Amino acid sequence: MTTQIFTVMKKYRFRWEAEEFILTEEDLTKFTNHDIDKDMKKSLEEKLILKKMELDDKALRDPRSPREYKVRNDWERVSSILKRRYNRHD
Repeated sequence: MTTQIFTVMKKYRFRWEAEEFILTEEDLTKFTNHDIDKDMKKSLEEKLILKKMELDDKALRDPRSPREYKVRNDWERVSSILKRRYNRHD
């Protein structure tokens, strides 16, 4: 069984005091196996790639309605950002 010691600084009115917490493996799994994994922050590049993949299916080559134009413009914007900033020509 592994344990890890964490020192946490707590602020009391005008001074800082350190408290040590010994966490067991069970405690660590409570923190690491939380549902935060799906909500973890993604990099901007990852978000843009996912958005582009989503818009790839919707964007038409020759849009006719205002909604189709919006989807096409969004797709163009995301793909241009990926090309310029991240040198991705997918």
